Formats: sequence, structure tokens, C-alpha cells
Amino acid sequence: MSYVPSQLVRLLAAAVAVMVMSLCATSAQAVPLPAKTGNMKPLAVVRFNQPQVHYKKPLKGAVTRAMALKSGVRFNVVSYVPYTSDPELNKQYLMLANAHLRELTDNLIQMGVEIDRMVLSTELQPQIKFDEIHIYAR
Repeated sequence: MSYVPSQLVRLLAAAVAVMVMSLCATSAQAVPLPAKTGNMKPLAVVRFNQPQVHYKKPLKGAVTRAMALKSGVRFNVVSYVPYTSDPELNKQYLMLANAHLRELTDNLIQMGVEIDRMVLSTELQPQIKFDEIHIYAR
């Protein structure tokens, strides 16, 4: 079976969302998935704290610079999702964050980032109110 890159990204994002939703359904506290970013400073941070977040142009500039500076650069794309004690609210947060992750990874592919140069992960964060995505270059 062969998939075009955007289909593969959707499958990966859906798998991460299902995994995180199962954690939320069975856990009373946040259980972060490893992002393996260590002390790295993000190349870009996209916060989805308003209905329309205009991130494409600044993200394209940052990604283009990273690709120009380092041949073979890889990107860690970490989706941070709000976490509460309410399982229904957590499910809504996860669905919204998953949609944002799919959109952003599709945009990265359109910017020339190959799917095999991306590592996608999700972390639950009780201290945030809106989902956000951090992109790290490595």
C-alpha cells in the first residue's frame, strides 16, 4: 500500500491522537509523551489562541533558513495540548490539537520538508489553556 505524504502525515497524527486519547480516558493526571527536545530552543512556536492564527509566512521563513543552514535538517514537531480533570473537555482539546497538527504538517510538506525529516509527538500540559505546536530543528 502506498500513501502520498499528506496521507501519511494524517495517519501519523491520527495515531498520536488516538494514543493520547486513550491515556486521557484512563489516567487521572497528565502523562506526557517524550518529545526528545531536551534543552533545545524551538525554531518556531505556533499558539492557537485565536480563531485565525497567521503562522504560515513566519514559519516558512524559519524553515527555509534552517534548511539553508543545515543540509539534511530534521524537525521535531511537538503538539502541546491542554489537559484538565474533565475527560470530555480533554477529548475536545485533543481533537482540535490534532486538526492543527495535521494542518501544520501539511504546510511543512508544502514548504518542502520531507515527511521522513519530521518527528511528530504530543504532550499533555495542564498549565496551558490553548494548544500550541513547537517546531525544533535538529
